[in-house]
Amino acid sequence: MEAAGSEPMAAEAAAARGAGSRMRDWTATFVMLSSAPALALSFTAIAPVLQLIAAHFGPDGRPALTLPLVGLAIDGPLFAQLISTLPSVGLILGGPPVGLAIDRLGARAVLVWAAILFALLGAAGAVIDDAALLLAARLALGFSAVGYGAATVALIGARFADRGRARALAYRNLLGGVGGFLAMRAAGLLGEAGGWHGPVTLYLIVLAIVPLTLATVP
Repeated sequence: MEAAGSEPMAAEAAAARGAGSRMRDWTATFVMLSSAPALALSFTAIAPVLQLIAAHFGPDGRPALTLPLVGLAIDGPLFAQLISTLPSVGLILGGPPVGLAIDRLGARAVLVWAAILFALLGAAGAVIDDAALLLAARLALGFSAVGYGAATVALIGARFADRGRARALAYRNLLGGVGGFLAMRAAGLLGEAGGWHGPVTLYLIVLAIVPLTLATVP
């Protein structure tokens, strides 16, 4: 009787383990696909408030920043353009060191640290009101963004093969487009409500990736 009664319980336990395994797999896949929307966020989060940034740091035509040594004055509109484009510079410069870090530390570790830095550096504009520090944070944001993206692509390559890898990368690109559109809309609403500081808080969403990575990505 005990053996007969234990069979349904064993079957239920096996089904529960299977469901839990599938959930972990889906969550891990979501983590790997999340980098494309995050990379889009690098540019779309502040796009709707560039005029507000220009007016804040260069009011009445005053320079937002004067470069030392050369004495070059950067006005508000140029400063806003730099805020928008510096992450791209970080993306370019950060590629080689990120590749070395993935080789030495592993993609999972790089992903965790890159996601943390991406969220904090992106949201730095909520508390930083110094022009030079904000430019430095935006440049460093590009470094963390390339770490985030490269680590997830490496994980996709290790997890999937052939068609599965192609599908995963296609879904990743699709999510990037959708995420960029939604981020732009949300940033516009936050900019209307809270000024130029509001949209940068969107970067903090990426912190949710950290526990999901630690829990599901091997």
